[in-house]
Amino acid sequence: MVVAAATKKEMSETSATVHPPNRDSRIMDRNGKCIFSSATSAMRSLNYLTYFTHLQRDLLQELGDTLKGNTDEAVSEKMTAQLSTLNSIVNSSMQLISYAANGSSRAADSAIALWRQSWMRLYSFAEAFKSSFVSTPFDGSTLFGP
Repeated sequence: MVVAAATKKEMSETSATVHPPNRDSRIMDRNGKCIFSSATSAMRSLNYLTYFTHLQRDLLQELGDTLKGNTDEAVSEKMTAQLSTLNSIVNSSMQLISYAANGSSRAADSAIALWRQSWMRLYSFAEAFKSSFVSTPFDGSTLFGP
């Protein structure tokens, strides 16, 4: 998963961070780090929650298959209704996980934008270079190889 790769890279980087000398840039840098750290932590937790929810879904499917062989019709009907309710709860959990992951990824994106702004304010590149750099097209499909 993307988060696993980002986590691995984040954990492997042990170099000290250079703090920008400009006060505003330092504040933007610090806020960006805090937001990014919180967002990646939330995404890690959501990955585990997704894994456990998939396990619940598989278990419910297995229980439903086992129940089909039951000869007692009254018990089978009652258990099928309960399994159906549990399955709808699992589906709702997956939808909530999706919404939370979307929010966490947007927070990580905003942190990256803060860092970028901090970097652009800190260094005294020519305005023409900054303008061409900002207008450079971005192709996300090439980030992690073909």
